[in-house]
Amino acid sequence: MSTADSAMSISVTARRHRVAFFCILVATLVGGIIRFWNLGGRDFWFDESCTYLYVRHFFDWPFKSSLLVESTNTPYYFLLRFWTDFFGDSEVSYRSFSALAATLTVGILGVAAWRLRGGLAGGVATILAAVHPLHVYYAGEARAYALWMLLLSASLFTLIEAARTGRVRWWVAFGACISASLPTHYFSIYFLGASVGCVFLSDDRRRVFRQWAITAGVVMVGFVPWLIYAVLPAASLGGAKWVEPGFDVLLSIPRTLWALLPCGAYPGYLRGLSVSSSETMVQPSFIVVLSRVVPVFLLAVIAMVVVERRRATAHRTCPRELCFLMGVSVGSLVLAWLYAVLVRPNYLVGRYDMVGWPGFVLLMSILVSEFARVIRKGLVFSLVGCVVLVACSSVPLVRMNGRSKMKSLYRLRAEAIASRARADDLIITFSYDRDAMSYYYDRAGGGAATRSFPSWLDDQIGWVDSEADLCEKRRPALVADARALAQLAREKVRNGHRVFLMADSSDPRNEGRRAELRAVLVEALRKADLQLRLVDAVMLIERIEPAE
Repeated sequence: MSTADSAMSISVTARRHRVAFFCILVATLVGGIIRFWNLGGRDFWFDESCTYLYVRHFFDWPFKSSLLVESTNTPYYFLLRFWTDFFGDSEVSYRSFSALAATLTVGILGVAAWRLRGGLAGGVATILAAVHPLHVYYAGEARAYALWMLLLSASLFTLIEAARTGRVRWWVAFGACISASLPTHYFSIYFLGASVGCVFLSDDRRRVFRQWAITAGVVMVGFVPWLIYAVLPAASLGGAKWVEPGFDVLLSIPRTLWALLPCGAYPGYLRGLSVSSSETMVQPSFIVVLSRVVPVFLLAVIAMVVVERRRATAHRTCPRELCFLMGVSVGSLVLAWLYAVLVRPNYLVGRYDMVGWPGFVLLMSILVSEFARVIRKGLVFSLVGCVVLVACSSVPLVRMNGRSKMKSLYRLRAEAIASRARADDLIITFSYDRDAMSYYYDRAGGGAATRSFPSWLDDQIGWVDSEADLCEKRRPALVADARALAQLAREKVRNGHRVFLMADSSDPRNEGRRAELRAVLVEALRKADLQLRLVDAVMLIERIEPAE
């Protein structure tokens, strides 16, 4: 090659790098706008109220704070505490931390795909990540999932650089990123196990495997104290008791893959994102068709890429980058599914299975860019593919952000009781209500003391195991607890204070198993010569008064 040709080649390469960088930057900015848009459009739900309690108390948490030690752990609350000290304690402030982490994630994934397979893949990855409905949802939630995705994406990027260059500094960076992600969510251990697929990125696989094994070993040794201190005790406290009844782990496997695709089938608890949770918008039929075409399209891409590679290169049937990403994304999910099947169920659809999301985004971008090269219509095909995938993602995003804000039941009840109760009054709640109403009760200026029934719920923040509370072995303790609470209510009433009883928000009609808890308390109140008078039929608030 002549000097002139070499210079021209370098110039073309530099121009392509600038275009790729510009595309990644623009898509990241657009993704940031999408994530910061309408952060106050939904009221806090129960888990976000728990976040508020943790941040407000800050290291002075109740001993049995299950959610704290089980999933979204100390690093998130530590960072969020300093964030809210600076930006305030509004809903937007709490959620903006997640939005910022999610925006950074979009850019990191774009750069990772660029480094892995070129500028075309980087641009596609950034666009897909920017509009991915699941990621946008968690970017607007005051929980640690957005921070977790940022740390996993950083782990993925540093792993790619470490495996391709073999440099110690990149392995150290990978170890630091994955070590930070483990206490943020312990499912990162499945990503760490699946990351062994990095051996596909190098011709010297023995060396890469040795470096990976050393790094993973050091990370696991450092994680052992947290495993003993936090994860194992959480498992012994009830672990998966909160998983919805009838949850089928095996059925969650195809549902998980579907949810990770644009415009997939999302579970109902994702308010506004799932069709089942939307009251105002209907999904257009052409989007339903597209959402069913996308999985078939991806399978066709894999088949065509494999066939083309086999035809072009006899000794390699699939790009090594594709093998790596399938190992990281699908491998993480397989390990999580095995744990759920063999040990205990976990809610794997649209939540904990986000462990495979960063690798899955890169996998889709590599497939689109590789397919474009195979059919030799690179830029045109990539644009068409991105338009289709963005169209699939846009409808759930519009549905999620297009709903008018409605006050949640927890907020309405918190405001109703705060307007009635004085500082020296007492409020008795059931189940999750004390924690769930905490943010809006404090914001409404509520000063009355709150007590839960059973009272041991006051010593924890997290899941409630009603079945264990109602078992025969625990029945004597439950009855004794009801009597003690009834005596406290009686003393309050005798001293001229008011005592309110709030119906269980999870069972307002008293038709479920939790109604037995109410029956035990009502019986104790009757024996203490107290009666109930309904004061708010809409918000289900009763006042405890002396029996006539």
